[in-house]
Amino acid sequence: MPTYKKGFAPILIILTLIAIIVIAFVGLKYSINSHNSFTRENMIPLTQDQTLLPTTSPTPLDETTNWKTYTNKNLGFLVKYPDKIALREVKKGENMMVVFDNYNELGYQPGKDSMLGNEIENKSIYIDISVELVNENTTLEQYLDQKYPDRDGNAAKYGLPSFQNRKNEMKSLSIGGEKGLFKETGMAFETISRKAWVKKGNKVFTFSASGSGETGTYVSDIAIETFDLMLSTLQFLN
Repeated sequence: MPTYKKGFAPILIILTLIAIIVIAFVGLKYSINSHNSFTRENMIPLTQDQTLLPTTSPTPLDETTNWKTYTNKNLGFLVKYPDKIALREVKKGENMMVVFDNYNELGYQPGKDSMLGNEIENKSIYIDISVELVNENTTLEQYLDQKYPDRDGNAAKYGLPSFQNRKNEMKSLSIGGEKGLFKETGMAFETISRKAWVKKGNKVFTFSASGSGETGTYVSDIAIETFDLMLSTLQFLN
């Protein structure tokens, strides 16, 4: 039986461990290379016309995209409105009003049919834009103070409409790129649920969403939504 010199057995154990590590390393490397080769062979290359698109959030839908556009070059503005809404122009001297409503679609005849208590009231839309000529140096706040004055200081006491006792209910809002004012309810005694004012040059534009005018009627949710969308589309012409 062969004999080994003292100390040879530990060296043999170390060499055996090194051999095992080398074999394991070579096997792992071969496995990785084989996987990468398989992946490359099974990848479908992109053609010149194909590109990888980045993941992005969907673009919000613009509800006014397919709306009609009302343009008035004389007054210098345009606004979009829904297809099913009819419009008419009403002149008052130098001033003018444009009325948008869906009464024909609903079969409603103001002054003849009663809307009060009718389901038509929940679907009705009545929005008007009035344009008034003013002094170009008059500010929007001055105009409103003159239109809704508090001459004797008793407007607040008797609940009368005045700009001074209602201006804290108004919000500043950009309308057509100009600084305007917005109020969620009309001035006192008005069946209005939305009102906005903006001044451009020597003209003041007033937007209103109104009830039918009958006592007890209110502004429908669809009218409020349409008002907000129409107001966002207003543009002033150069």
